[in-house]
Amino acid sequence: MEKFFILLKKKGINYFIKNNKITINGNVDLYHTNIKTLPNNLSISGHLNLAHSHIEELPQNLTIGGNLNLNYTHIQTLPDNLSVGGNLYLAYSDIKTLPNTFFCGGNLDLDSSKIESLPDNLTVLGNLILQYTKIKALPEHITVKGNLNLYDTQIEVLPTYLSIGGGLDLSYTNITSLPEKFSINGNLALSGTKLTNLPEGLSVSGSLELEYTEIQTLPRNLTIGGNLDLFHTQINKLSENLSVGGYLSLQNQKINTLPENLSVNGTLYIDETEIKRLPESLQVNHVLILDIKKIENIVYYKNLEGFASTIFACWINNEFTIVAARFLGALKTFEEYVDKNESYENAINYKIAARECVEKLAKKLNKPFLSNSL
Repeated sequence: MEKFFILLKKKGINYFIKNNKITINGNVDLYHTNIKTLPNNLSISGHLNLAHSHIEELPQNLTIGGNLNLNYTHIQTLPDNLSVGGNLYLAYSDIKTLPNTFFCGGNLDLDSSKIESLPDNLTVLGNLILQYTKIKALPEHITVKGNLNLYDTQIEVLPTYLSIGGGLDLSYTNITSLPEKFSINGNLALSGTKLTNLPEGLSVSGSLELEYTEIQTLPRNLTIGGNLDLFHTQINKLSENLSVGGYLSLQNQKINTLPENLSVNGTLYIDETEIKRLPESLQVNHVLILDIKKIENIVYYKNLEGFASTIFACWINNEFTIVAARFLGALKTFEEYVDKNESYENAINYKIAARECVEKLAKKLNKPFLSNSL
């Protein structure tokens, strides 16, 4: 124990002892030291860094106000009454089990540790990181307020009473199915899993990752709050009423049609696909990237002098829409845009080209086009 106080003195760290309790106001950095033990009844208001140290066990009644870093240590167990106000780092440690009564106020990082099981009724107020561990099952009652990372673990099923406040990473696990009406408040990563289908009623507030899976179809009425990139997937058909809050990328996929009532709040990438038509019910709010020569129900104006990109007109968002580079909007909005951002001469040319595209498309689609809509 004397070694601990010698280290404190050497580092200029002040402490005081009262009622057999040792209190340190501030941080204690014992990174890569030979310290093996700490005194009982130790309270540190800031962070305690023991990463790469020789620490073998933690004392009873240890209280840390900030983060406790035990990365790359030989710690195998934690004391029952351990209290950590911030994050608890146990990555690459020898920890095998966790006590039932310890407290962690932030993230619990067990990345690449030797953890084998978790206590029932475990509650993590931040993120729980279990990637690259040998965890095979989660307790029936577990609550994670942040993200749950199970990347490359041996998890096969999810517990009945699992509660996650953030995202879930199941990439390269042995998971074979998800519960019906499964809902995630963050990203859902399923890359490299053995899943063959997704459940009806699935709801993902963040992005959905499906790379290198056997999934071929998406459930009806699927809502994704973030991005959906289908590159390196076997998805060959999109479901009706698909809603994507971020971008949707179908590049290099075998999908040849877009479903009715597809809604994309971000950018829709359908270039390098075999898609030939845009459905009339299509909704895109940001940018539309496509192969102009493949899509039959658009009209484009290429090589317009002074304009770097092709201008084309299409029927989306329930109206004639102009797309030019990063612009997407109604003809009137496009005219206002070029008036504001281009020279007078260029603006005139761009407006004429856009108007011609819309007029030709109206005839092509047999839709009325009123001049006052300009």
